[in-house]
Amino acid sequence: MGPPVQSPNVGGGIRIHTVTPPPTRGSTLAGISEIYYGTANRWRDIYNANRKGVMRPDGSIGTLTSTNVLMTGAQIYVP
Repeated sequence: MGPPVQSPNVGGGIRIHTVTPPPTRGSTLAGISEIYYGTANRWRDIYNANRKGVMRPDGSIGTLTSTNVLMTGAQIYVP
């Protein structure tokens, strides 16, 4: 078993969004982009900020495999 997962430094204007269950806006990257930026067009910025991994509800780290199907309860970084 590896070392415990450390929470990343989320200073510098980065926010953490907890994914909400579908069909809410907070369940897709485009919807999260709408919430924080007022437009769905910045979903790639959020995707790129989370490419190396997202915190799953069980504390493990997972990778994004879809922009439309996000695990409810996962924590997504929003730059």
